[in-house]
Amino acid sequence: MAIFMIIADKQDEVMKQRLQDNYPDNYPYHENDRVFLVRTNDITEEIAAKLGIKGDDEITNGVVLKLDRYYAGYTSNVIWEWLEKES
Repeated sequence: MAIFMIIADKQDEVMKQRLQDNYPDNYPYHENDRVFLVRTNDITEEIAAKLGIKGDDEITNGVVLKLDRYYAGYTSNVIWEWLEKES
């Protein structure tokens, strides 16, 4: 499974609910309602469509980025554990 970052242009409760419905194992420890991490076998286009960022059912603007295995920064330990967690 790959890890993706979703960045919404604005807070959108419908998109956030779609995220919970489609990716219940998303990273739950953030406090930002516009940036999300998910682990899935879907590709970026599928994620964007499911969340309403792209396609016929578009409800908001944003971007889906596939992350590689390299990360850097300083944050709580829990995010590093989640990033390394097996599917």
